[in-house]
Amino acid sequence: MESKNIWNHTVFYDTYHFKNKPELREFLRDNNLERLLSHIKEKVFVVCGGDGTALSAIWENYESWIPILPINFWTIWFLLNDKDYIKENSQYVEREYPLFEVTYNWKKQWVFFNEINIYPRTWKVLEFDVSNEEDNWRLPPLKWDWLLIATPAWSTWHNKSYGWVILSHTSKKLIITPKWDMLEWKSKIREGTGTILINNFWRKPEVGINLDWNMIAKTKDWDDISIEIQKSKQTVKILIEESYFPLWDEKVLEGQGFRKF
Repeated sequence: MESKNIWNHTVFYDTYHFKNKPELREFLRDNNLERLLSHIKEKVFVVCGGDGTALSAIWENYESWIPILPINFWTIWFLLNDKDYIKENSQYVEREYPLFEVTYNWKKQWVFFNEINIYPRTWKVLEFDVSNEEDNWRLPPLKWDWLLIATPAWSTWHNKSYGWVILSHTSKKLIITPKWDMLEWKSKIREGTGTILINNFWRKPEVGINLDWNMIAKTKDWDDISIEIQKSKQTVKILIEESYFPLWDEKVLEGQGFRKF
């Protein structure tokens, strides 16, 4: 991901998109962006690309507290503005989303905006203890093919692919879903408060841990795993062009499986 500064704003863009999309190169010309950004008084991060570019910008810059103005130059997107709506003198609506911090084996801390996935890297199944002592709950001890904890930011369509519930993207809750073929055991919807503790027990196969589909850890057979998840004090502020906002809201909801009837 490359960046350039215009006025007091920073513009991020994907190198692949820049090489292969002439409309992005045209958009990034200084005189075009200067006109678009000259009336925005607050410092913003402008992200040009797709959802992956936006997630990368969030990961790299979330500690700055600076709002993100994402503009789409890809085929499928949910987090970004339609570029045709970004005009000179556009006004923007701010939508705030939570971030969640992850500590792995008491050492490293990352954040996720969409989801954390824990999955076996061999044919073996998972056996984890998942609990939140502060809120006094614990998942039943089951054997799982996969464990997904999703925020409502936009990633809950993945949760629906497991056959379980989805939430409105404006919700403040978390969805905890083991991939498990038992109709009587549904996803758990929890408040995004307290600390979620995840520890393996008994069988300890090789495991992969992804945050927003970024691999953060691979384990070996019989490695102990201790994961702590808690809401960050920091949030992500996304700016949506005012006239596009109703369409964006509808697009995000439809992307999660909500439909108008």
